[in-house]
Amino acid sequence: MSKIFTYDEDPDFCGEKILIIDEDFLLADLIHFHFTKKGYGIDVCHSMDDTGELDLTEYSMIIVDMNYNFEKSLEFISEVRNDSLTEETPVVVCSKTNSNKNIVEALNAGADDYITRPFAISELLIRLNKLLGIKA
Repeated sequence: MSKIFTYDEDPDFCGEKILIIDEDFLLADLIHFHFTKKGYGIDVCHSMDDTGELDLTEYSMIIVDMNYNFEKSLEFISEVRNDSLTEETPVVVCSKTNSNKNIVEALNAGADDYITRPFAISELLIRLNKLLGIKA
């Protein structure tokens, strides 16, 4: 299964929706598990190619894994930033790479934050809440 649409299970869901684009099934599912317990609606795409059919305006935030296709991820972030409908949507990059060059490129492309792996789920949650303006 390439996509998980948990918020569709509740037709009355009106909370924050987060899109996770990550080819690491285990990590994406771990984030999905913890964040749905906190009340977030989570969609997981296990490939950047799966995002083409999605309406990105539905999301309050996008988490992008840059480990598998760095250039395609930069392109995606730039597209989100250059679209007037999504330009304000926070984008957080997760990556195993902590090279200054990659961090600078991601931030210059429009990412709002960059977190390196491994990371604690609680740290990611705090960063996301800050970007969304939600007090813990």
